[in-house]
Amino acid sequence: SNNDIKKVIKVVVIDDDEILYDLSSVKAIAGTNTDFVKQNSDIFIKQVQDIMQNLKDSFHENDFERVRNLAHGIKPSIDNMGIKSLHTEIRELEVIEWDMSSKAELGKRIEHIERILNKVCDQLNEL
Repeated sequence: SNNDIKKVIKVVVIDDDEILYDLSSVKAIAGTNTDFVKQNSDIFIKQVQDIMQNLKDSFHENDFERVRNLAHGIKPSIDNMGIKSLHTEIRELEVIEWDMSSKAELGKRIEHIERILNKVCDQLNEL
């Protein structure tokens, strides 16, 4: 219901030193292959850039169904990269029935997700 949307999103204060990802599951798969971790991070960074652009385009075009599909598509990557601060947010983006009456709230959430993901990408680039 639209009452769910009225919940105020938790604004996560990002401490500059806080690492916003956890690569332990990636490293578990990689074993001693350190290249795999770097490749996985590079793929994630590229995927984030593509999906965030598509998310923003879909938002501006009022294509709320596509917003939900894109959120669904990136959810496994966010989980694999251990980005716990977006665990709930990405699922809400996926399941809430967004419409014109909730567009402003959706816009805030997309900005919030983008801010966190940009920070994660910056941190991954330093690996």
